[in-house]
Amino acid sequence: MKKLLWVLILSIPLFVLTGRILASSAEGIWYTNSLADQLSFVLFSEDGSSETIRCWEDADGDLQVFLPSYASMSALTMKPARFSTIRINGKKVRTGMDCSGYMLDTDYSITDGRDEAVIRFLKSANVATMYIETQSGAIDRIHEDKSHKESAGIRLFTEKGELVYRGDGLDRIRGHGNSTWKLDKRPYNLYLSGAADLLGLGRNARWVLLANGYDATALRNKVVLDLADKVRSFDRFAPHTDYVDLYLNGEYAGLYLLAEHVAGFDNHEVLSDGGTLFTLVRHRETYTTDYIFTRRAAQPILPDQVTESYLRELEDILLRFNEALLSEDPEDLRWMAYTDIDSWVRKYLIEEITMNNDAGAGSQYFIWNDLENRVYAGPCWDYDDILGDYLSRSPRSFLANREWEREGSYTPWFHELLQKPAFQEKVRTVYREEFLPELEWLLETGIQQYAQRIDRARFMDTVRWEIDDAEEVTERMVDYLKERVDFLNSAWIEGKSYHTIMLKGLEYFRFYSAPDGEDGSFLPSPDSLELPSDYQVTVGDTWYYEDTGEPFDPKALITEDITLFAKTAEIDEPSVLLTNHSNRRKIGTILSLLIMILFLGFMVRSEAGRNDLCKRRHCISKMKEVTR
Repeated sequence: MKKLLWVLILSIPLFVLTGRILASSAEGIWYTNSLADQLSFVLFSEDGSSETIRCWEDADGDLQVFLPSYASMSALTMKPARFSTIRINGKKVRTGMDCSGYMLDTDYSITDGRDEAVIRFLKSANVATMYIETQSGAIDRIHEDKSHKESAGIRLFTEKGELVYRGDGLDRIRGHGNSTWKLDKRPYNLYLSGAADLLGLGRNARWVLLANGYDATALRNKVVLDLADKVRSFDRFAPHTDYVDLYLNGEYAGLYLLAEHVAGFDNHEVLSDGGTLFTLVRHRETYTTDYIFTRRAAQPILPDQVTESYLRELEDILLRFNEALLSEDPEDLRWMAYTDIDSWVRKYLIEEITMNNDAGAGSQYFIWNDLENRVYAGPCWDYDDILGDYLSRSPRSFLANREWEREGSYTPWFHELLQKPAFQEKVRTVYREEFLPELEWLLETGIQQYAQRIDRARFMDTVRWEIDDAEEVTERMVDYLKERVDFLNSAWIEGKSYHTIMLKGLEYFRFYSAPDGEDGSFLPSPDSLELPSDYQVTVGDTWYYEDTGEPFDPKALITEDITLFAKTAEIDEPSVLLTNHSNRRKIGTILSLLIMILFLGFMVRSEAGRNDLCKRRHCISKMKEVTR
């Protein structure tokens, strides 16, 4: 049995390798040491400090060297792995060789004598650079558990290469976000050991690195948060932001938006004077004693420690606030006593203009000032899913008319405020005097200026994350905003009256607004809607009235809100077997275990057979001795 045990132990590496080869053979992949692992680079700054930059291997096997805005090829040196035989364009790579002889955006051949590929040097522009080195030297533990905090060294350089922040080793990093955390490019929270002013954005101890994973333009959050800051009714109505190229443990992670965390403001005009920052969550989410039920649920963010009596006091004010808003008596003006109308008007306009999918549903923040006994709207947050990035949002509709009145799913507050004549009039005035000039600037030159500034940095990000349609999506966003502004001008400046039309399938809906007295011929036919592939396909080209089931006549004049539905058929979900590297690794592990089990069974059976044979031979020998 000892021999069997030793054979089994020595065979384990063979089992693992065999399983991996079998699992990857469907793709033609053989696991070898990659060229990217054999070569890294060291970038020197003017102050004499240096940063390690690792190569990144793309899907074609080519190597990309992503360089920050302040890099120069003469300040970049090579660092091959020990015993490496790397050659670039036939020239052997040695430690300390500078890269002054190489050009940006040019293909060079690279080989280790066994594998051959292409290597390119890409450089960013006009963007700061942040380096984060985790204590473990890897980011895997954080990716496995979003709540895991890990100590990290953080260094921040301006686009010119000036070191403006160096952590003391006590800073920490952890995951951030909900649905965005499930994407390949992930957002992160940063916890500094003390409040610091990063890139002139303001003093804050907590920061967020927004990945803009849903936004191929990388513009939406930046443009909207800047707009909110310009029209602010109080300081820090929107967090300050700026772009950074992020490097995690030497590996380029992409273009990120560095933003103040709303819960980390060092000094806040409203919060510092008896304020409570709270956010709203959906009904279906799990409640704890820290949640207050209002028709939704409020979760206090700041202060982070609150007493039970404080929670009950907040609950009482929010219930009274709700009651005042929901009052159908036009002469009931209690809502004005509980509302900071300036912030609510501006927050509503930000959400409505951008057609924010999350407005009234999540990532929404409010402040209760207990000295004034008023509720403020804001700070603004989370705008990566706006301006046409969500298929059910027509630019010619009012989000508040239907979205925010749906009890149990969306916040009713904005919808109810819009029933108040005083609020409506304030909305029109602020839109015309403050928002419209900024929107016209954005459409004329502003968005173009934002895009030009990050053009090079965004290009690197698209290469790293294999994004193909960034420019097309940007053009589509601008077109959407143009149509949106035209629509809002017709309602809030020209005074047109509109009715809401809701188009429904089994798992999708769209909203349109029809001018009073006009027909519905502008509505798309059900079979022309562009729907996600995992939704239903539409059967036929006819809409039906939800209340009667009768066919809708597009030539009929519209004089009231209506809901229409389409007949649909379901689509089966595609199989995802063996579609990615992770699945192949899992299958390889399973195959390794199966091979090990079969081999072990064979060895045990062979050993048992050998023992049985020995026993029989021993018995025969004994019998012969007896017969003698």
